[in-house]
Amino acid sequence: MAIISIDKLLSFWIFIYFILFYFNLVKYNPIALVLIAILFQIFVIFVLLYYKLYNIILVYIVIILFIKLLMLYGLYYKKNIYITTIDMVFTIIFIAIYLIYISLFNETFFCIYNDLLEGYIDDTKGRKTSLRYYLST
Repeated sequence: MAIISIDKLLSFWIFIYFILFYFNLVKYNPIALVLIAILFQIFVIFVLLYYKLYNIILVYIVIILFIKLLMLYGLYYKKNIYITTIDMVFTIIFIAIYLIYISLFNETFFCIYNDLLEGYIDDTKGRKTSLRYYLST
């Protein structure tokens, strides 16, 4: 089974940027990125529901979606829940940099996340994240 390293996951990039923003080390608000991540996680939950993968859904909700909602709460707590034009421009540039980065490894966003979903649906197909791989071995 092939492994997807954590640096190829957009969610990881968003989480790291959120931490930097939360501690005032960077200035552009990641709220749009966090909202995109939450919407994507909700989409994944519906896919997992469709395939009746309830045990994965529970882990997914507790670990992954909870972290995203915690980030959203952190932004709300800091009173930084407003999206400005410059934040949207930053979001587009951030995602473009991510896409360029993964393309350096001959990867695409669709390929990475399609493989992850296939790995959830059928353990013999697709790829796993490095953390999921090591937890299952």
